[in-house]
Amino acid sequence: MYGYSRAAIYGLDLEYTTFFCLFQLAGAAQSLGAGAILVNPRNISDVAIAIKDALDMTEGYREECHWHNYEHVTTHTAQVWADTFVRYII
Repeated sequence: MYGYSRAAIYGLDLEYTTFFCLFQLAGAAQSLGAGAILVNPRNISDVAIAIKDALDMTEGYREECHWHNYEHVTTHTAQVWADTFVRYII
């Protein structure tokens, strides 16, 4: 499915290496924290600072974080987890 990101709608040139802010207590925070800005969504000031930091970061750093998360998500799939789990219990 192709569509426009909010960044594209607002005229920001973020291409494919967009950045995301992640709730610091989410289960994915341990796995994806190195490639995301962790925030407490109940603290509006922290969320605003995180969004500003994401928009102001250099393209190179944004791309590095993007690829870190991309590699993790594409190699740690549900199938890999299931295979590992089955091998462990057998």
